[in-house]
Amino acid sequence: MSTNKNRHRKRQGFEGQRLIVLPKKITTDFLTRDPVTKQIYITDIGYYPSG
Repeated sequence: MSTNKNRHRKRQGFEGQRLIVLPKKITTDFLTRDPVTKQIYITDIGYYPSG
């Protein structure tokens, strides 16, 4: 029996969307240990244009 689970899956995102996520390794190995960045740092940032 063959099923296609992706056939009915809703596509994530939309046209023009941009998303940048820092890898967890960068966050734990650098950002949380550096005196300058450990108090506040951006892990996810995106651009989501309105339709």
